[in-house]
Amino acid sequence: MTINVGDTSRASNTEIEAACEVTRLALSEDRPEPETLYVLHPESVPRETLASFRRFSCHEVDGLQVCAAAPFDPARAAPPP
Repeated sequence: MTINVGDTSRASNTEIEAACEVTRLALSEDRPEPETLYVLHPESVPRETLASFRRFSCHEVDGLQVCAAAPFDPARAAPPP
C-alpha cells in the first residue's frame, strides 16, 4: 500500500510538485489508485468536492481528510486505543 502525504524526505521540489500534480489529477478525475491512501489537509479540497466523489471514500482522521478507493472503513485507519 502506498500512502500519499505531502511530507517527503530529501526529494527535490520538482519531484514533490510532480507528485502533487499526479494527486490533483487523480482527485479531479475521481480516479483513485486502489492501493493508495490520500492524506489531505482540510483546506486543500473543499468538503463539497470530497462529498461529490463517487470512486473515493473520504473520512476525517485526526483533523485530516483521509481518502481511499471506495469502500473505505475509517475504523481501519484509526490508531489502536
